[in-house]
Amino acid sequence: MGQFSNASNTDWLTSLWAISKDSFQNKLQDNIFNKSVLFGLMRDKSEVIVKDAGPLLHVPLMVSKNTGVDSYEGYDTIDTSPQSGYIDGTIKKAYYAAPITISKQEEKENASEAKVVDLLAGRAMQTETSVIDRINGDLFLDGTGNGGKNLTGLLLMIPSASGAGTYMGVDGTAVTAWDAQYQECASANLLSGASSLDSLWYSCKDGMEQPDCILTDDTGIKLYEQLNRATGVGISYVNAKLADAGFQAVAYKGVPMVTDKGQGTGVYHMLNSKYLGFHYETDTTDFVRPANQNARVALVNVVCQLITNNRRRQGKLILS
Repeated sequence: MGQFSNASNTDWLTSLWAISKDSFQNKLQDNIFNKSVLFGLMRDKSEVIVKDAGPLLHVPLMVSKNTGVDSYEGYDTIDTSPQSGYIDGTIKKAYYAAPITISKQEEKENASEAKVVDLLAGRAMQTETSVIDRINGDLFLDGTGNGGKNLTGLLLMIPSASGAGTYMGVDGTAVTAWDAQYQECASANLLSGASSLDSLWYSCKDGMEQPDCILTDDTGIKLYEQLNRATGVGISYVNAKLADAGFQAVAYKGVPMVTDKGQGTGVYHMLNSKYLGFHYETDTTDFVRPANQNARVALVNVVCQLITNNRRRQGKLILS
């Protein structure tokens, strides 16, 4: 910080924010992906292709396999007819803004460089935590909150009913290959049966391809542990990396079952991150003084959206 003058009229806030706002944006993005198991998996494994087209995101959706694949010999005719296995899906971006506000009084009371560093760091941390909590909470909702301006989350991608309805412009009832997997079961039948974690698992997998994350809440984890103990089956706790990051994770078929505070009670989301994506952009404004406040405000802007290109590989189980 020695590059700053010690003159009494030095605008420490403007100078410090000019230097730190880019690193704040990078840190915010890192922490959004590091503090959620699902976001972390999407960052590492997602193969979703997204085209940014103004207010909309365009995603090629997988609704069936390429039927032109066939063996041939010599001069056999090869089927090169257009394939209907992909549909162009669209979804709007969600825009979030978070203010970092510092009053004139606070500036006066923190007039030295060291104090402004502490004040700005504290407000930035508060804003970062609030943005992460809000986005993670909206991840589990359907996007109808705040007049339909929130990101479209898992509640619409995998609705709590059979018959998926419309998502990304495609009706899962009409295009059954675009239907998510959904089941209900009594607590006692969670582990096996016609409707259970076991049956949902086989609905979501395809050959070697299988779910890689199950999200639930503390109640869901406790029930899973309780039922396993009652049957005399040992419980495996997986992935030291997740444990080191503070996530409670047990193993289901070798896949981490992880608690998330945004998750509804009695709900298990069974997800394949290969077919999930999270579009993310961010920028920050300089500090400005509003006309009606003796304070200065900088805005943190986040543009984001949760998407999938293969809805049938995502599932949900609800305890009835």
